[in-house]
Amino acid sequence: MSDIAVRLNDVHFAYNGSPVLRGMSLELPHRGFVGLVGPNGCGKSTAMRLLLGLLEPTAGSVNILDGPPLSAVRRGDVGYVPQKDTFHRTFPLTVFDVVMMGRAARIGLGRHACRHDRVRAMESLDRFGLTSLRNRSFGALSGGQQRLVLLARALAQEPKVLFMDEADTGLDELRREGIYRELNRLRRDLDLSILAISHQLDLLAQVVDSAVTLRNGQSVPWCAECMHHAVGEQRPAHLGPVS
Repeated sequence: MSDIAVRLNDVHFAYNGSPVLRGMSLELPHRGFVGLVGPNGCGKSTAMRLLLGLLEPTAGSVNILDGPPLSAVRRGDVGYVPQKDTFHRTFPLTVFDVVMMGRAARIGLGRHACRHDRVRAMESLDRFGLTSLRNRSFGALSGGQQRLVLLARALAQEPKVLFMDEADTGLDELRREGIYRELNRLRRDLDLSILAISHQLDLLAQVVDSAVTLRNGQSVPWCAECMHHAVGEQRPAHLGPVS
């Protein structure tokens, strides 16, 4: 297997003939943490859809774990934290139900969850201080709490690659910092590769190995001289109470 978990090579994409990506390239090494930044409308969400296999590039190539994105997604090797949830607030799902959804690809079609699946879901809840909320209605949670549940769902899947699409939205600064520190630790412990889209540039710089900026549909290195590793191998910050 290649040392690169995710590779976009000179990717182009257009909606109805209108170019959005004009030669985007990006590499995410195994156990790497890479940031993807850029202004609204620059093509970040389109790039994420390509990575999830929801779109096909008009030119160039997208590979995840040495194969097409959709194959990795269907195997359950790709965890995804969306920009916002798609659950209606009145939909009767508990926090535990939502996190258990992350086990679907591992359980398989037509099979029932076993003790191992429930243990993995509880471990993921505990990781983000959500155990006490496991029987609460997901729709009754605050926006910040819902973000954490969706992150717990993605990690309960035991993915090899984690995509985060502005997953820190709705979190206060202290909790956002704690989440990134915890992810920085988990990628080593769980052999996880992470690609994060975020507008929190200062915080992102403390945890990622590198970052790429999308500008006019093209990828450029992001402020290499500003990148630093203040987090390094520190212990993860206390995540604080869930609010």
